[in-house]
Amino acid sequence: MSARRRRAAAVVRIGLLGITAAVVAGCSAAAGPQPTPPPGVLTVQLNQFRDNYSTHVIEIQLSNPGPDTITVVRAALRTGSFDGTIGWVSSTDGTAIPPGQTKSLPAQLTSATCPPGPLEPTVDFVLAGSDHVFNESVTDPFGVLARNNSELCLERSASDIAGLELLPTLDPGPQKGLATVTITVKPRGGTGSMTIESIGETTLLAADPGSPWPHGVVIHGIDKDSTLSLRIRPARCDPHAVAEDKVGTLIPLHVTVNGVAGTVKVAAGNALRGSIYDFVTKSCGDG
Repeated sequence: MSARRRRAAAVVRIGLLGITAAVVAGCSAAAGPQPTPPPGVLTVQLNQFRDNYSTHVIEIQLSNPGPDTITVVRAALRTGSFDGTIGWVSSTDGTAIPPGQTKSLPAQLTSATCPPGPLEPTVDFVLAGSDHVFNESVTDPFGVLARNNSELCLERSASDIAGLELLPTLDPGPQKGLATVTITVKPRGGTGSMTIESIGETTLLAADPGSPWPHGVVIHGIDKDSTLSLRIRPARCDPHAVAEDKVGTLIPLHVTVNGVAGTVKVAAGNALRGSIYDFVTKSCGDG
């Protein structure tokens, strides 16, 4: 090959190397940091643990079907059933979700929207090391939002007519294995009426057959204060009745408020809850 041809070939090779370097550089630039995760990398559903029924705390459950651990530092639910956003309060480091696992993030429900609006439930979340807000649609297989919205809206309507509370004391019954709890009824001047159609038993407490619980009680907002006495007996005496209790001291009142039927739950305070546990334990021990 002549010297001229060798010089020409060298120029071509240098030119090709330059083009290759430029293409590689362009690819490297395009492959820089990208927002993660891509849409759909986390799936979201709602749940509620039984011991949180009375406090209206729900669980935002995030599942990671991908190959890498994902750390979530913020998450909030938006829905037409409740006002504003329902937020999860994170620790400083967030919550890591390993591949193939699900993490439950507790979130306190806000005020119920009555009636609920049309907004479909969506969860917004932020990952560690990023300010990007991702969002995913939510499945609610157990009807958590509808159930809580219905209960809270009915509870609000009922509370406009009268306040319902359990007294903190448990009165002993006429014999072992029987006692009495008392619900106070304090009318608040609201219009319309509320009828306590019946009062339901719980996993811990049953009615004394000799002293049926009140039913068909009509309450108006202008009535005087009154009380409802419930004579109780243990509903079960297996060893796990008290140890595993979640809702046994949550008394369900089946009511109709201005034509709308549903259930209002009256929760025992800490003092009464402890007395009920002692009562069930001692009554069953005396078996």
